[in-house]
Amino acid sequence: GDGPQTRQFLCWQATLARWAICTWCGPAKATAPPEQEVLEICEWRAFQLDDRPSSYSWTGARLLEPGGWMEKVAEGWTRTGAVRVTAALPQPMLALRPDANERHPMALDVSGFRRLELNARYTQRAEISVHGKPTFWDTRNAHFIYFQSVLKRWAVCLQQQLEAVRKGQYPGCACQLDPVHIAVPSRWVEYTDGSWMAVPVEVVSYMSPDTGSAAEGGGGAEAAGGPASAS
Repeated sequence: GDGPQTRQFLCWQATLARWAICTWCGPAKATAPPEQEVLEICEWRAFQLDDRPSSYSWTGARLLEPGGWMEKVAEGWTRTGAVRVTAALPQPMLALRPDANERHPMALDVSGFRRLELNARYTQRAEISVHGKPTFWDTRNAHFIYFQSVLKRWAVCLQQQLEAVRKGQYPGCACQLDPVHIAVPSRWVEYTDGSWMAVPVEVVSYMSPDTGSAAEGGGGAEAAGGPASAS
């Protein structure tokens, strides 16, 4: 059924600025990341102490650093230094071939991000395809937009993270929340000042001249909380 079941998940708690292990309290069959209101009512089982100065707190690097944790036991909360977190190798990804019948814009004009460097024209580079879809790059080749196949959304990330994307990871400094085409109006969030924030992103797409299609426009953005899922 859809009743509650006991399972644990690891999450970044932006309000408290820490990584925590919680007991899932949602529907048993749910597989999508929990919404913010669900996170608020899930029971904490353990959380990471802020004694790791070598990296940014929200990153996976901070999660992997050795340091103290607080764990909830029968007698109450107790500190432990024996916790070790190691990165597991990602499962091999099936190579997705691009759909020859699927039309993608030749360029995208993106605006509305808080970080001005993300507001730019992104041009399709079909020779750099990931997850079965082309990527779009800004004029400085500093950021690119790519499709996250499992989460079914488009995201923006740094050029240095391309290899991680090819290995099956899903890095990003901004992403859609809705499973829609890149040019269709959608909610967007951006990671800034230590948390995910809703941003009023607008996307104008430019199709190939031989399609006879005019430019398409898209915008959106009144969502709160961290990324959930989006195509």
